[in-house]
Amino acid sequence: MQEAEKFKHNGFTVTIYFDPQPMDPRECDNLSTLACWHRRASLGDEQIEGMNAKELIKHVRDKGDKILALVPLYLYQHSGMTMNTTGFSSGWDSGQVGWGYVTRASAEQMGCVGTYKDRETGETKTYDKAFFEDAIRQEVKVYDDFITGQCFGYEVTDEDGDHIDSCWGFVGDLDYVRKEARESAENAEPLGKVHGACTASCA
Repeated sequence: MQEAEKFKHNGFTVTIYFDPQPMDPRECDNLSTLACWHRRASLGDEQIEGMNAKELIKHVRDKGDKILALVPLYLYQHSGMTMNTTGFSSGWDSGQVGWGYVTRASAEQMGCVGTYKDRETGETKTYDKAFFEDAIRQEVKVYDDFITGQCFGYEVTDEDGDHIDSCWGFVGDLDYVRKEARESAENAEPLGKVHGACTASCA
């Protein structure tokens, strides 16, 4: 396995690895649908022919649902792929590759109807178009971390190299992986005793 970094903490060695078999975050529960077109790769959740916004809205309406928000998806491809919702400066190796959208059915399924309380401000807000657009962008960022290989796991070992603890399934946010690994080392059992293992969830 390829190491991302290694450091000492609380008398233990923490090694963070690039996850060789990461789970596709689109296999988890997601609010949005990523509908893509690409000649050589199967991206996102749904494979469609190139459509403009009006055509996509009609496509979903014909299936008995309604789009509440949608944003374009762009792909840059050059020895690898990266996706965003704003576009790339290179016109040669990039372009629109699909749409991210939230439907009424998916919002209801995820409980995103009516109002909610903002965790930071405590304000009561409405699940509106802006909320759903932001949710799409966040899910695209996670998916981009996946396709660009920003997937990690860590292992904690003692001074003899014996396994103490490990956890896999992290996508993006290397700082969070470091935090979790340090906490694992701080709570580890005495040297030489196997502590356990885990797999990070989609939540």
